[in-house]
Amino acid sequence: MKQNTKNVELLNGMFNATQNAKLNVKNVKNAFSKLEKANLETWTLTNELAGEIGKGAKAFEDLYSAYKNLCKDKDVKPLTKAEAIEKTYGFEASNYHKYVRLSNFPQNLINKYTDKVHEAKGEGLKASLSKENCETWCKNFESHKGEASADNDTIADMRKPNKDKTKKAPIEAVFTLGKNKFTYYSDGTSENNGFTAERLRKIANDLIKHINATYKIESSQREATQIAKRNAVRLQNEKEGASLRAKQRSEAKKQVATA
Repeated sequence: MKQNTKNVELLNGMFNATQNAKLNVKNVKNAFSKLEKANLETWTLTNELAGEIGKGAKAFEDLYSAYKNLCKDKDVKPLTKAEAIEKTYGFEASNYHKYVRLSNFPQNLINKYTDKVHEAKGEGLKASLSKENCETWCKNFESHKGEASADNDTIADMRKPNKDKTKKAPIEAVFTLGKNKFTYYSDGTSENNGFTAERLRKIANDLIKHINATYKIESSQREATQIAKRNAVRLQNEKEGASLRAKQRSEAKKQVATA
């Protein structure tokens, strides 16, 4: 159901500070925040695990083929590949294959998926970090051409990064908060690790307020601003004057018509 002002007003009246204390809302929010942080750390470890599994994926396939040939020579029924995976790594084969598929995507594309989830959460949308969701998003990357062009990369470059494109533009600004880091480059590109879109917007707004309050505007800029304000006032006065004169002419015509 779509929210409206009355809905929110009634909700705030019912779920006031006293009632929220009964519901333990403050502690729930704190615990949820810790859970979100843990989820991000888990996602980071998931990517690291996928990378390690991916490094040995081809070697596993080769060894399993050799193992089947050995069993054939010995007239022994071999374990299935799924059974061999579970015996070797200690977890289900279906999970193993998900890690392998995740390892096939370039890290910068996975980072884009992670940022997309953070942005969605910052806008109040339901989104979660998972191997399955990441795989789906990366496979459908064709529909995210805007993101690729915004970073001055082609889709092909995002999927298989060009090793020659290692030199980055000079850094213009860096924001860090704990493990979170946002880097902005002079060519208009950026790298985000951990910040939500909402948090970045707040940092930017606070920075603009700080600059305006701390640093004086140059005299030429101040003069241009004052001229613009005077012109705006003059145009408004002229508009009001023209409107008044038109009204007076209309009134005069009415008087002549009734005379």
